[in-house]
Amino acid sequence: KLWDVETKRNIYSKQGSGSYIRVAFSPDGELFAYGDDFTVNLQDKSTGTHITTFEGHEWIVTSVAFSPDGTLLASGSGDGTVKLWNINVTIQIISGNGQEAPANTQLTEPFVVEVRDSNDNPLPNVQVTFTVARGEGLLSGESTAVEVTTDANGRAAQTLTLGPKPGINTVVVSMRNKRVWFEAEGVSPYQLVKISGDEQSDIFGTELANPFVVEVKDQDDNPLPDAQVTFKVIQGDGLLNGESTTVEVTTDANGRAAQTLTLGPKPGINIVEVSMWNESVWFEVEGVSPYQLVKISGDEQQGTFGTTLASPLVVEVRDPNNNPLPDVQVTFTVTEGEGLLNGESIVVKVTTDANGRAAQTLTLGHAATNTVDASIGYEWVEFNAAGISPEHIATLPAGDPDNLISVAFSPDGNTLASADVTGVKLWDVATKENTITLAVERSGKSVAFSPDGILLAFGTGTNIKLWNTMTNENVATLEGHGDDVISIAFSPDGKTLASGAWDGIVKLWDVATKENIATFGGHITAILEGWFSGFHTPVSFSPDGTRLAFGAGISIKLWDVTANENVAILEGHEDGVISIAFSPDGTLLASTGRGSFEREVKLWDVATKENTITLEMDWGAGVATVAFSPDGTTLAFGTEHSIKLWDMTTNGDIHTLEGHEDTVYSVVFSPDGNTLASASRDGTVKLWDVSSSIIPIVVPPEFLAEDVNGDGSVNIQDLVLVAANLGQAGQNTADVNSDGVVDIRDLVKVAGALGNAAAAPSLNPQALSTLTTADVKQWLSEAQQMNLTDAASQRGIQFLEQLLAALTPKKTALLANFPNPFNPETWIPYHLAKDADITLTIYAIDGQVVRKLALGHQPAGMYQNRSRAAYWDGRNAFGEPVASGVYFYTLTAGDFSATRKMLIRK
Repeated sequence: KLWDVETKRNIYSKQGSGSYIRVAFSPDGELFAYGDDFTVNLQDKSTGTHITTFEGHEWIVTSVAFSPDGTLLASGSGDGTVKLWNINVTIQIISGNGQEAPANTQLTEPFVVEVRDSNDNPLPNVQVTFTVARGEGLLSGESTAVEVTTDANGRAAQTLTLGPKPGINTVVVSMRNKRVWFEAEGVSPYQLVKISGDEQSDIFGTELANPFVVEVKDQDDNPLPDAQVTFKVIQGDGLLNGESTTVEVTTDANGRAAQTLTLGPKPGINIVEVSMWNESVWFEVEGVSPYQLVKISGDEQQGTFGTTLASPLVVEVRDPNNNPLPDVQVTFTVTEGEGLLNGESIVVKVTTDANGRAAQTLTLGHAATNTVDASIGYEWVEFNAAGISPEHIATLPAGDPDNLISVAFSPDGNTLASADVTGVKLWDVATKENTITLAVERSGKSVAFSPDGILLAFGTGTNIKLWNTMTNENVATLEGHGDDVISIAFSPDGKTLASGAWDGIVKLWDVATKENIATFGGHITAILEGWFSGFHTPVSFSPDGTRLAFGAGISIKLWDVTANENVAILEGHEDGVISIAFSPDGTLLASTGRGSFEREVKLWDVATKENTITLEMDWGAGVATVAFSPDGTTLAFGTEHSIKLWDMTTNGDIHTLEGHEDTVYSVVFSPDGNTLASASRDGTVKLWDVSSSIIPIVVPPEFLAEDVNGDGSVNIQDLVLVAANLGQAGQNTADVNSDGVVDIRDLVKVAGALGNAAAAPSLNPQALSTLTTADVKQWLSEAQQMNLTDAASQRGIQFLEQLLAALTPKKTALLANFPNPFNPETWIPYHLAKDADITLTIYAIDGQVVRKLALGHQPAGMYQNRSRAAYWDGRNAFGEPVASGVYFYTLTAGDFSATRKMLIRK
């Protein structure tokens, strides 16, 4: 008997044939077994159906039990045996699988399964469950799950009405832990075919010449009239029938539907989706500009700071048929470099002449890179010009970008040597010609002439080569370093050569015997996460040759060459020392730490070992190299894109030499002190006339209220200073009009002075980088609401408009990270032409995501200095430092995406 525990009622009874009955339930509770005399019986609990009888015992069955997984049944008997019985049942598909019919219709054949017991006999009167698992179909037209009892043949069947959409429908048939799957496909009762109108192009904002036409057909390929088709604009902001983005159209007698499209208001792809039920097709057309804008002349010029380029910037506007287009307005905008169009403005509008041409002259600002955009509508072209300091003599295409490391003058000043990854080049200073190129292994990171000029020493991988400049032959190879040689120096008497390697080891060599006479160093901190290959373990002899200074991690060691011992340690740098130089009289030592982080030069008193002066650079201006002039009155140091000249007598900044497009790695004065050579990561060596630059010209500044910071000129820094003090009351230099409060009137007054042509405004890049488009938009809005009608205020408002244009890039762009190579951190700059959600993703070379930086929603603007660019600390998503090697970074800004390469070098 089976009893319902809750109701206390008997729900099943079975009269056994014997007197000794044992009962057990299966683990899932769906089956029960009992011993009856010499047999074991298996029953379905839910239906009471007898499933099978197991025979084989020779005496009464005394015990039954199921295995934990329910697949085996054990029975014990008085015959002294235990038997195991396979109680598995099977369920198999008989028919109905793999059918196809129109969606939302009933399949022609039912799904049929058959259940069999462990002896492979059909099993009647057991329950199987049919369940719709996919496709939204209905069993028997009304339910998603149906229980069916097998018939006398062990079979169960169900019909399926397919779901309402085309696609796969899946029905699972299960019995206890057994399952089979039926699949049937619902297909569309219609065909939707493009007839005409695809892949057209016309001027954006105009109606296309031909409509989009589709035809609807039934399953027998016959045209289907009176069917409703939906046309929908999904890209490009176009309008159907010139008024809507979605239109429903009924097919005509030929089963066709048509719609016209007015292209969206911008150039680009327009896409219209045409759909019926679950069928759809797409029409793709292009809106093009009514103009072509072509650069005619004036691109890629070079000029001296503050001068007008020799040739104007000329563009030609053409119509879609390539004919010149007169009397249309072209806008020229200075986007980089502080230059002025027509010598007075950063934005100028010009009407094309009878030949469709427009031209503008550009007066260069005080920057190496100058960019002007010419635009009409959505078309634009870019002009580039290189600005260079008036002291510039020549540019030598000396080496490989990213790897130009070192330069050195010969003692007579007639020859210049440069070293990089591609080799060592010798240049005739007078003719500027490359006279010889010497091969190197892996990289050449340092070069030096002997005091008599006969020998040239240069690093080549882990070795040093000595080259005879008179006979043009290699006279010796000095071997012994275990890592790349990155710095070398001759002693003043030419008898000793010092070399420093990447692993921190310093070696002294006897030049005559070519023998290694001393080895020291090997500091672990010297290889602190190098910024770029080279300049770690820099070496420099004192003028009397008794001392050797060398970089030792974040310290500098002074080594007694005669006694071969360390005599002092100079401490104060916060990062690895990368360049050192003695003054000509030996009393001072100049040093700089790793250029991407430390932005200072330290001067040390050699006698007292004290840091006497620290020269701090502007934000972002890391220092990579230092050198004294032969007379000791001037210190030159290379920064990011420029060279600073410092007066050692007055401790004042004399002059800045600009013209390089990347970090300056090495600087050296000619023996007479009149020429300076500089090697840069931009792949060039430049020669500068510093004979006049080192004589400062002092001009008493004229006081102007608008010169808020009192530096003698009205410039963007003054505007930034006023902005920083907005709302402040009381005495304040930013209160330009002296009314007791710093407000928008003061800002407009400074902007007016900047907007005055006579003021010749200088748009300092570092100051510009502190401004945002949102700030300038707010100032402009407030100024325009104040109804300021005087000429100075109007100039100020106009200048703010020009400033806004200068701060808003024409196009979104991903720029090169800096520093690069780097370790452990870097900044990733970019331009946004419009507001966007910004994401930066760092990838390993195998494409695996290393780090994803979600920067959020950002307004249009230039994000290119350290305070605004994206920052990556060189760690993965788990906070672990990543390994050396090549990585890729991708900027995603709305629909824009771009990828660049970067290098971590440890």
